[in-house]
Amino acid sequence: MLYLQDSGVSLRELRNYPVPDACPWASEVASSHWKPVSHFDLATTVIDEAAAVGLEPTEHLWDVKGDGHDLFGAVDFRTRGGRLPQGTVLSIGVRHSNMGRYAVSLAFGARVTVCSNGLFIGEHIVSRKHTKGLVLGPAVREGLHEYLESLSEVRAFVRRLKRQQLDDTAVTSLLMWAGREKVLAFSAIGQVDAEWRSALHQRAFKRRNAWGLYNAFTEIVKRKSAPVQFNALRGLTELFSPEILNNAVHGGQR
Repeated sequence: MLYLQDSGVSLRELRNYPVPDACPWASEVASSHWKPVSHFDLATTVIDEAAAVGLEPTEHLWDVKGDGHDLFGAVDFRTRGGRLPQGTVLSIGVRHSNMGRYAVSLAFGARVTVCSNGLFIGEHIVSRKHTKGLVLGPAVREGLHEYLESLSEVRAFVRRLKRQQLDDTAVTSLLMWAGREKVLAFSAIGQVDAEWRSALHQRAFKRRNAWGLYNAFTEIVKRKSAPVQFNALRGLTELFSPEILNNAVHGGQR
């Protein structure tokens, strides 16, 4: 999910960030419905609710931005029983802002461990506004149960990408689509292209297929800021949808 390589905030240190009691950035009407969220409470709720369904955290990283008001997190879990493709672990990305920049958002997906990569699928996103009706436990629980029920779709996603071979024309079409649709900035699209063509990547992904291109994207995405990573999730899922892939492979562009 999120790749917080430079994170230096521990779970315990999240207690040190005060919860605001007002939202001067919002209108008077919006302020009456607004509810702040403790960084520590959100982080521990994610970990505790996952433990309640049998998921054991193996690593959790946290980062605080925006003068202490914005929280980003990445939590990896040990899963059993072959529920995910080999070489991957369940991962949850966490984002919220007490200054109104982001709703409380949880992105459920998996991290590729064999290549030290970032997310590979993150379409399953639960988002809740900072309102007085927000209760963290049920919101997190809902997302976890829905995601665990859809894990077969994750395995099917990986299989589909591995089966889809790509020639240079198809790759160029996909890169251009990603740039036009702002999955990443065009400067970063150039970095994805360079990664795809690098000798190191070609050794790791000898079959020139959509799975290899997806991992070229995530290799670049993980170097970006947490907000950029989070915003790339849905864009990557759409980019590698059957419709867009088929258009690229068969010479059509959106």
